Amino acid sequence: MVQLVSLILTGIAALLAFAAPAHAGPVFVAALSAGAGVGAAFAATTLGHFLTQTLLGRLLGAVALSALQAALMKPATPGITTETIRSGGVNPSSFLLGRYATEGDEVCPPMTHGKADKTPNAYLTYVISLGDIAGQTLSRVIIDGEYTTFTGAAHADYGTPATGRLAGYAWIKYYDGTQVVADPMLLAKYAGYPERPWLSDMVGTGICYAILTFRYNRELYQSFPRCRFEIDGIKLYDPRKDSTVGGSGAHRWANPATWEPTNNPAVMAYNIKRGISLPGLGIWGGDAAAADLPLANWFTGMNEADVAEALAAGGTEPRYRAGYEVTVDKEPAAVIEDLLRACLGQVAEVGGQWKLRVGGAGLPVMFVTDDDIIVTKPQDYEPFPASDQRFNGIDARFPDPGTGWEPKAAPPRYNATWEAEDGNKRRVASLDLPACPYPDQVQRVMKGYIADDRRFRRHNLTLPPDAAILEPLDTISWTSARNGYTSKLFDVTEVQDDVRTLLQGVALREVDPTDASWSTALELPYSTASSIAVPLTSQTVESFDLQAHTITDAGALDRRPALKLLWNGAEQDGVTAIEYEVRVAATAVVVKRGAITDVGAGALILAEGILPSTAYEARMRPVVAGPVAWTAWDVATTGAVQLGQIDLDGSVVKAVLVGPVDIPTTVGYVFLSMSTGPISPHHLWRSGLSAEVRKNGGGPGDAILAFEQRYKFAGVWSAWVQKGTVTVTAVAWDVDGISSGFAGQYEDVEFRLSVVSNAGTRVQSLRNVYMTAVNVVKS
Repeated sequence: MVQLVSLILTGIAALLAFAAPAHAGPVFVAALSAGAGVGAAFAATTLGHFLTQTLLGRLLGAVALSALQAALMKPATPGITTETIRSGGVNPSSFLLGRYATEGDEVCPPMTHGKADKTPNAYLTYVISLGDIAGQTLSRVIIDGEYTTFTGAAHADYGTPATGRLAGYAWIKYYDGTQVVADPMLLAKYAGYPERPWLSDMVGTGICYAILTFRYNRELYQSFPRCRFEIDGIKLYDPRKDSTVGGSGAHRWANPATWEPTNNPAVMAYNIKRGISLPGLGIWGGDAAAADLPLANWFTGMNEADVAEALAAGGTEPRYRAGYEVTVDKEPAAVIEDLLRACLGQVAEVGGQWKLRVGGAGLPVMFVTDDDIIVTKPQDYEPFPASDQRFNGIDARFPDPGTGWEPKAAPPRYNATWEAEDGNKRRVASLDLPACPYPDQVQRVMKGYIADDRRFRRHNLTLPPDAAILEPLDTISWTSARNGYTSKLFDVTEVQDDVRTLLQGVALREVDPTDASWSTALELPYSTASSIAVPLTSQTVESFDLQAHTITDAGALDRRPALKLLWNGAEQDGVTAIEYEVRVAATAVVVKRGAITDVGAGALILAEGILPSTAYEARMRPVVAGPVAWTAWDVATTGAVQLGQIDLDGSVVKAVLVGPVDIPTTVGYVFLSMSTGPISPHHLWRSGLSAEVRKNGGGPGDAILAFEQRYKFAGVWSAWVQKGTVTVTAVAWDVDGISSGFAGQYEDVEFRLSVVSNAGTRVQSLRNVYMTAVNVVKS
């Protein structure tokens, strides 16, 4: 019978532990659909015969691979399994082992609801499935690349609030698969949703999922938020904690309620070999009997992983840990390979049982000398491979929680002595460790792999019948005067049992237990880039200044009070406009709002509606992509520039509406009008409108009113021309004004205030309307 090393047996493990993929629907239903996913049996008669006939005769020509060479034969993806959220309804079921991260599966496309202030559809909802086995727990959440802390009193609808920069703009609810009713918020907000309404049978029993709610804020969210979840995986059976099988504790294989989460890769591999149950889908994994996994051997591997390892920064951590997201379309053997790669692990099938080794070589189970070797049988010795077939350095990539679980390169390990031995050429093995999200452990694994790979000696020889105790992954001690060995250790990689003579043909590979040993002095410097997003500095208006100003006429006579807004308009890249607000200092009532697109002008004079001898405050902010901030309020007091005789020389036409009155939705509706009568030539007239408006009720959008003018000449009226508009935006009463001028000879001039647009009736939203026309200059 042939005993095979883990490399060759990986393919057999795939056959023993094959499971067909299962598919999770896009929306939760009362129960998951049934699927295949059951471990297949090993066809011993056919496959066993094939292996025996083809490998027995090749033992002496076999080359025993190092653990590193075996690991490199099947490269893996260095990052997490689900690096982007999966959508659609045919994704395979999944679950997490140990602490790991995932972006999950969309249960449904993002949905919106509600209103915040004036913003419709202000709340965005994600429903994301994070695993198809109940019991996973949520550790941390990464939003747009930054770890976000959720804590505090839960919102009645949305759950636990975010803190920090997303406070008030993000919430989360997490269900661990034990829920028995649908989420009440989803039912309340989306039961009547036009597409994919949320129904009461959408419970998701057995499914771990998160509901995230985001409130719209264009400065916080430049696009749809990207989320990643750090999860503590499913509960697993640890036989060391089962007092009925030689352990100590309450774990029982038949009662999953007694199990606990674990980061131990050997415990994970054990559970996969025995099979992991997916409710409604059967068994994923090997479905091996307990007797096929000898506990004395597996306990040793599990305990080796838990050994406390000292850290250079102080404290300790378990020697080997692992984390992984399993999708059930992946072969269980491939998952075990990734897990064992994180702990220098190997597995072999020996006489129908699975044997495990974690870390370096174990204690020798047999001691041999040259006298024990059957010299009448062929022998083969390989002292070292060709220089281009060996490595003298190693680098590795792994998912780093410190960088938001993005793939990160560990510090490479080089060795000048080895490079000199290899002809001064650097040959670096590149290792991917997707199941090892622990930076210090990655360094330990790298050191163990590359040191073991420098053990070059290989022997194929024959030993007496008492060597029948040897199995793959055993270690022997060999003292050989001919080879210069003194108690030198070798791994048994293959064994050939000659059933006629009982002689044992063995393949040996040089090993040293110290290869897997570690000292804090070996730890290489390693830094993790911060995952905290540094917010952009809010851009404001440079050198803003508010000054009182006076408008003079051609004769240098003071005619109108005004305000001058000044700023530095040079080198304002990306700024498309500057917004401003002006308010009365005594009342803080904003009387003017607007924007100037000529950013480089550096100055703006405001005169319309500005009163004399009045203290005003003003502020500005840029219009630019990214965060912006208002300047501080600056204050200035206008001069005592009153109307003079020159302003009042002429007739005055006036119309008044006291109100308040409603603003209807009828376009063209006229509130009041007036006419001047005949206008003589060589006269200059000023017309104006002053009104108080507010936004009281109605639909979305703003109401717009127009101050219009037309002329009558030769018995024909001209078309109405807008002289200005009033936009109703503020909830509080707001004063707005329009002024214009005209001259000429007309039979009549008429003015009116009318509705341009309005989505809904504004109740009692217009008052104190004054419409005037004044003949200010006679020439």
